[in-house]
Amino acid sequence: MESTLQLGHALRPYGLWGFYRYPACGNGWHHMTSNYTGRCHEATLARNTQLHWLWAASSALFPSIYLPPKLPPAYRQTFVQHRLEEAFRVALAGYPHPLPVLAYIRLTHRHSGKFLSQDDLIQTIGVSAALGAAGVVLWGDLSFSSSEEECWHLHDYLVGTLGPYVTNVTTATMACSQQQCHGHGRCARRNPEQREAFLHMQPDGSLGTWESFSCRCYQGWAGPTCREPRPGGRPKEAA
Repeated sequence: MESTLQLGHALRPYGLWGFYRYPACGNGWHHMTSNYTGRCHEATLARNTQLHWLWAASSALFPSIYLPPKLPPAYRQTFVQHRLEEAFRVALAGYPHPLPVLAYIRLTHRHSGKFLSQDDLIQTIGVSAALGAAGVVLWGDLSFSSSEEECWHLHDYLVGTLGPYVTNVTTATMACSQQQCHGHGRCARRNPEQREAFLHMQPDGSLGTWESFSCRCYQGWAGPTCREPRPGGRPKEAA
């Protein structure tokens, strides 16, 4: 794995290199009824700590936040949150600047082919943005284009549901970055447990307020609002 990443860096030095589903979390849904916390498994956390050599060879982290098919809606945000928080922990371990985190998201629920609903998008893309992820990777398969009818289904979903939501979140995220972080950092919840705080535009299209968010500065910048060039660091806008 390490040599694969080194080869990738050598061939595409400006790419973001890492492995899908790493770091893991071990918080899968096993049809629990009342005691599901969403927290990562202790053995998985310990293994992630031991994999420092893998993170040192990576230039980004790509956790999976695919929603388990039967995960109740009430647990979806905590499932996603703990997977991302573990990636953020690993991203900070032993580095002068954290690695960017880009979460893998499926456009459909596994084993059903049903597109993610608006609420599902909020609990995946929306939570990723609110917690300070650098972005997401939207994943699918050839079934989307298996027939003309399926292509039209995808088209309608992109135009009617996914596209408008991504535009909403992207616009709000960029606005918060400019207003709170002077364009030199990204916004993230001050308190990850404040689960009602999202980077969304208002229903009338106006910008929201960002008091629930603080700044995570891009490489080369520091300070509460990312106004201070970091000595010895070359300013670089993160992905």
